[in-house]
Amino acid sequence: MRRRAPDAAAALGVICLVTLVLLLFSNRSLPGAPGDAAFIVLLACGMGASGSIGWLILRRTGNLMGWIFLTFSVAGVLWAASGEYLVHSFGVGHLPANTFIAVLANLLAEAMVLPLALVCLLFPAGTLPSRRWRPAGWAFAVGAMALVAWNVIRPGEIWGAQDRVAGHVLGPFSVAPWIASALLTIGVLTGLGVGLSGVVSLVIRARRSSGEQRQQIRRLMLVGAMIAGLLVFNIVFHLVLAPFGLDHEGWVDAIGNGTFFLVVLLIPSACRPPSRSGSSSTASTTSTW
Repeated sequence: MRRRAPDAAAALGVICLVTLVLLLFSNRSLPGAPGDAAFIVLLACGMGASGSIGWLILRRTGNLMGWIFLTFSVAGVLWAASGEYLVHSFGVGHLPANTFIAVLANLLAEAMVLPLALVCLLFPAGTLPSRRWRPAGWAFAVGAMALVAWNVIRPGEIWGAQDRVAGHVLGPFSVAPWIASALLTIGVLTGLGVGLSGVVSLVIRARRSSGEQRQQIRRLMLVGAMIAGLLVFNIVFHLVLAPFGLDHEGWVDAIGNGTFFLVVLLIPSACRPPSRSGSSSTASTTSTW
């Protein structure tokens, strides 16, 4: 059973990827198709790498880190497919359940981002550092539920692609704006808090670990520093170009997509299990994988 579940999730990801390609091909005549195709190629490469590493971790050890990357991969591909489904429905031919697909797309985007907050907190053992860190896990659960509720009940437009089609989807419910704002605030703040606590826990683990485990933690910390540098570069790049009127949306999107690709590729790569053939006897006793 432990091996069947990762295989089933990986098969679902492949089916979603094939569906995405077919939808993209059917939408090729719409405006913005080449740009979306380039982004989806990057997305497929990044998600494929993430899903493959997650599947490998689960097949070898069943470590929870594998489920984080595999979920991230499958949710990302299905999110892209749901977006192309809505583009097809409004730009090519009407398809059913647009509101449901729009809500699902938003939930899938959440499923892509939220697990990343747990990477540092659970790495590399796939468990919390100790019982004292359980409040961080509870906070993550509360924040996730708040964001799920916000995505379902938020009023106004919940999907739109004005650069490709004229249609949009409105939320199925109408609630007081302060309720939606409160749920969003709770979800975002708890997510940031869990991510910060994960960084602290990772530093503590690094000081207490040795051997292969310490090398894995240092590799993840190095990748985290690289990603932080890329985010700072994006902000500075935008600020430098803005006074000269050169901060065109295409440039910003290209840099943002490139950063996103590196994030989804570098983080799973930093957490990959070590090679069995190359692991020494000392590493095999200290490695979490």
